Amino acid sequence: MRQDIENRFANHRLRNQPALSWHLNAVYADGSNCYNDYYCITWSPGLLVLSGDIDMFCVTHYSAMSSIEKSIQWLSGISFDYLMSKSTAKQVYDAEATLKEIIRTANEDAIDSRKRERIDQQSYRRRAKWQTALSGDDDLLPEKPPTLTVKTRNRLGRVIVPDGWEIWYKLFEHTFCRGDADSIFTKQGRDQIAYEVMCEIEDASKVAEFCSAVGLDDFYGCYTYPPECNVWYDAIQKWVELVKADQASINYFQITSEVQNNQTISAE
Repeated sequence: MRQDIENRFANHRLRNQPALSWHLNAVYADGSNCYNDYYCITWSPGLLVLSGDIDMFCVTHYSAMSSIEKSIQWLSGISFDYLMSKSTAKQVYDAEATLKEIIRTANEDAIDSRKRERIDQQSYRRRAKWQTALSGDDDLLPEKPPTLTVKTRNRLGRVIVPDGWEIWYKLFEHTFCRGDADSIFTKQGRDQIAYEVMCEIEDASKVAEFCSAVGLDDFYGCYTYPPECNVWYDAIQKWVELVKADQASINYFQITSEVQNNQTISAE
């Protein structure tokens, strides 16, 4: 193993590269320095490194950050997700986001089912009112629309679930919730199911199997960037803002970068 590592770097040679660095810290009202959330940003062609009290973060893009001017332009207002995709940041499993997506999917068809039920109920009430007023005979009322319920039919115990509620029923079934299956039609019942689902999917390794069992094939959970990534994003945007506001600093870094590039070429 050791020999393999040595061979991997056997032909590497040292080469000078221009580099620039900035220190950023807050300032008290009296002008003295405050070093809470102090951080440093170091730029080299294609590379930006953030370090300090807010940990370490590295962004790499050799074409977009080939010069300090291009780097500032590229990073100015860059989207959060795009910046993270060009960095050392890694997405982590998010159980809460996964639960929200499962519930959202289960609700899609269930909401349509609820709308159809309300339309049928409203239509029945209108027709019943009209029929009663016309004939005065309640025996001639139209047939009442069925109420949402989970039915068990025949001796084999086959379960009949209303259209649109199939995923909710499977969630109920696979979380072994107590109570009647008709609880899927109540908010309290669905809240209890959601709680039980969260218990099932807290471990990322179990998500795919659970989702497949309830009919959510090819869903492996939601992955998001951890909260510290928002801090790094904001810190870089603040650096961009300060550097853009300091034209003298930009001019200095342009000259310095050109000198360093010339020195590098001469050395080669």
